[in-house]
Amino acid sequence: MFISYPMFVKPIIKEKIWGGNFLKKFLTIKSKKNIGEVWFFADQKNESSIIKNGIYKGKKLSEIYKKFRKNMVGQKIAKKYKKNFPVLLKFIEAKENLSVQVHPDDKYALKNENSLGKSEVWYIINSSRNAGIFLGTKQKIKGKIFSGKQILKFLKKYKTKKYDCFFIPSGTLHTLLKGNVVLEIQQNSDVTYRVYDWDRLIQKKPRQLHLDKARAVIKFNKSAGKIKKQRYTSNKNYKINHLIKCRYFSIYETTIEKNYEKCYNIKKPSLLTVLYGNLKLFYKNKIYKLKAGDVVFLPINLLRVVIKTKEKSRFILTEIR
Repeated sequence: MFISYPMFVKPIIKEKIWGGNFLKKFLTIKSKKNIGEVWFFADQKNESSIIKNGIYKGKKLSEIYKKFRKNMVGQKIAKKYKKNFPVLLKFIEAKENLSVQVHPDDKYALKNENSLGKSEVWYIINSSRNAGIFLGTKQKIKGKIFSGKQILKFLKKYKTKKYDCFFIPSGTLHTLLKGNVVLEIQQNSDVTYRVYDWDRLIQKKPRQLHLDKARAVIKFNKSAGKIKKQRYTSNKNYKINHLIKCRYFSIYETTIEKNYEKCYNIKKPSLLTVLYGNLKLFYKNKIYKLKAGDVVFLPINLLRVVIKTKEKSRFILTEIR
C-alpha cells in the first residue's frame, strides 16, 4: 500500500564548464567546483533521485515510481508515463554561454534514444544586465544545418530579466547565454543534440556535436518564445499567474506580499518550488518547512494541504498532465 505525503528528494549536483557560484549560495551547497545544474526528481536510466523524507526515505524515486505510479500520479498519467516519473526540475546557472542545442520530440527519442523527448520551460530567477537567450529560428532552415558560428544568424534573440518565462518545445534550437540563472521545468529526459559550442575546447579538444541528429529533429515552431503571464486570481496579499498549459504540464506563479494561507486539494500531481521566502506546509498534523530552492512533490489526491507564510514569498506550482 502506498503512503501518500509531501515528498522531498536529495539534490543531484552537476559540475559544468559554464557553471558558477550562484547556485552554491542559493541552495547552500558546499563545493569548490563550478556548479552548472542542480537536479530534482530525476528518473533517468543512470541517474535517479533519492527520497529524503518519510517512509520512503533512502529509496530511489525510480523504484518507488515503478511500484506505485498509479497512486503517485493517477491512473491516466501513469498510463502515459509507464517507465519514468514524468517531470524533471533543474536549477541552471550560466556563467558562460551554453551550447546551441535542440531536443527531440517523443516519437524520435523513443525510436532512437529509448527515452522520451524534451519540451521545457525556463523561468528566469536571476539575470545580469544585458543577458539574453537564443530561442527559435527566424525562418525555416532548409537543407543542411550550418555548423559553426554562422548558425547564430538564424536564431531569435530575447533579452532576459528576472521572472521572465520562456517556452521551449521539442525541436526548437536554443541556448542559454551567460548571466542567467533559471528554473528549468522539463520532461524527464536528458537527450540533447549540440549544434554549436562557441569553439570551446576541453582538454584541447572540442565537445562533440550531433549535427545529423539535430538536422532530423529541428522544427520551426511558432509556439516557442516568451510566455505572456495571465492573471489567475489575486487579492491585496497575493497574486497567482497562469504561465503555461501544454501537453506535459501546467505552471502557475504565486507571488505573496504577506499573510498567505491557502488550503489545497491536490487533484493533479504537482511540484512546488520555492523561489524566495519561507513557507510552512501543513499536512496530517505534520509541518514541512520550505525555504528558497526547496522542491516538494505533492502526489495526486493529497487532500487538505495548507500553505502558510507571513512574509514576502514566491513559488512555482507545476501540475503534471
